[in-house]
Amino acid sequence: MVLVLDIYGVLRRNNGIDQELLALIKELHENGIDVYLASNTSQEDADAKMALGNGTIKGTYCSETIGVGKPDQAFYHYICDDLGLIPAEILFFDDSQQNVSCAHQMGWHAYAFTSAQDVREKCNFHMEALKI
Repeated sequence: MVLVLDIYGVLRRNNGIDQELLALIKELHENGIDVYLASNTSQEDADAKMALGNGTIKGTYCSETIGVGKPDQAFYHYICDDLGLIPAEILFFDDSQQNVSCAHQMGWHAYAFTSAQDVREKCNFHMEALKI
């Protein structure tokens, strides 16, 4: 299982970085769960946000680099192919219901972001289901 998070509206909230979510990303990293960022933004901006994780965020997927953005299905296909995963192995959080719905239709475990605590609970549920 990997965790894919939107940057704006999830990692970055109210013009600041969600410190509780950063702490959770560190904890997941320490437990062997890879975390990636996905956004309809520039690669430069995504890389800057990735750096905030101090090595705990494994990579970024940006519309600028991929050539299509969320909610285009090609965006989600690209990530699956690049990671070598099937859709059911991806846990995804975004603040856009349209993006969540598309990811869900693609077979991802996709949720509207509400809080870091909600991400924690859903990660725990999926890790327990997968016996991680």
